[in-house]
Amino acid sequence: MEIYVALVCVAVVLWLAWRWKKLSLWQNLKIPGPKPNLIFGNLLELYEKGPLKCHEEWVKKYGRVLGYFYGMKPILLVTDPYLLKNIFIKDFNKFINRQAFNPLHQYIPKDERSQTVLILQGQAWKDMRGVLTQAFTTARMKQMSGSMKSSIETMLEILQEKAQKGIVFDILNVYQRLTMDIIIKTAFGIQTDVQTNTKSSLLRAIKLIFNTPYRDAITFIGCEYGILVQLIF
Repeated sequence: MEIYVALVCVAVVLWLAWRWKKLSLWQNLKIPGPKPNLIFGNLLELYEKGPLKCHEEWVKKYGRVLGYFYGMKPILLVTDPYLLKNIFIKDFNKFINRQAFNPLHQYIPKDERSQTVLILQGQAWKDMRGVLTQAFTTARMKQMSGSMKSSIETMLEILQEKAQKGIVFDILNVYQRLTMDIIIKTAFGIQTDVQTNTKSSLLRAIKLIFNTPYRDAITFIGCEYGILVQLIF
């Protein structure tokens, strides 16, 4: 029994040492940032305050370039306009990959996940993006402008009606409906009532996908223990 206890203690110590080494990345690189929790990184603060508020506070405290940990994943936050210009234009070929939509997707075999532009990375993303670029030529964007203008006019009518009635409302919900209306019209050529119909079944279905009660748990598992998923698959 004592041997098992000793082995467990050694395993815990080794895990903590490995964990601390990983979380010392930004400190070793002399990049400022909030101190990470040994177990959660900076996830707890991000969930408690929200990413926007956290980022705003951190930029004020640590400067325009800082590092933090989304679980075990190191994140470099850049708000310096000159550096961003290099990232998005001059050196874009080195920064083509976006953050994973689902933190677990990188641990799932490629043939078992959807090959979409939101998930693909590297050369596969470049190939797919090259195909999609043809749909966003100047001429085709002009064709879409009429539908977009119609959706915006509908939103303005809704805002005007609420203003006349003196109603207090959540502007985020209005913008969500506008965004969905434009996407459905321009991408699928379908006329919808998602802006005017508060009980739209389409909007409810879409919100159900993104507001699943297990989303935060999946995100946490993907950020903290994704390597276990890799072993399972």
